[in-house]
Amino acid sequence: MKQATGRINHPSVTDNVSIQLALDGHSFSIVGGQRIQPEPAVKVEILTARTLLVPEELFAPEQAAALLAADGKAPLTGEETICTAPQDGIVAVMAVPSQALQQLRERLDEGTALTYTTPLLLDPHPTKPTVLLQWIAGYLYIKIYHERLRLAEVLSAPADADIRYAIERFDTAFPLNRYTLQIAGGEARRLGKLAGKFFKHVRCE
Repeated sequence: MKQATGRINHPSVTDNVSIQLALDGHSFSIVGGQRIQPEPAVKVEILTARTLLVPEELFAPEQAAALLAADGKAPLTGEETICTAPQDGIVAVMAVPSQALQQLRERLDEGTALTYTTPLLLDPHPTKPTVLLQWIAGYLYIKIYHERLRLAEVLSAPADADIRYAIERFDTAFPLNRYTLQIAGGEARRLGKLAGKFFKHVRCE
């Protein structure tokens, strides 16, 4: 936006980088170039099943590890907790190998602002009962809405059989034929084939 002084405010540039974490929490890969080009800010998308959404009003940074532990995801030896900025009143807390974060920081210029995000923060703000599915790097991200958010979870699902099993289990707790299936991400067609039969309506972003 051009100000009255004639100067131009340039929007901040964000370089998106993905960290992919394997099931044991210690095997990982950083997707992107060998070194991140100098940027004022870098947003890192963390892909891990060790993710928990917490209402902003109940969150305190010093309680991050305890919150994960209460959800059965206590940080392991060699892991540290990180959290995202609040988004729509929600904070995501994750357990990440310290070595992965150290390698990431080594690829950044000193002074670069580093923030985190997760696919679990995606919120379509549905107006009717909806199940949101994403499949990314072997993880199934699922959110269930009925008047409000009822469930948000990340599951390890490296194969089609794992996805089908997860959907069948959710169907026993939340009869899925009462929900619209909304699929996001690059694996929409695959998810549609595996899960679509459980729903009356299917939408792809």
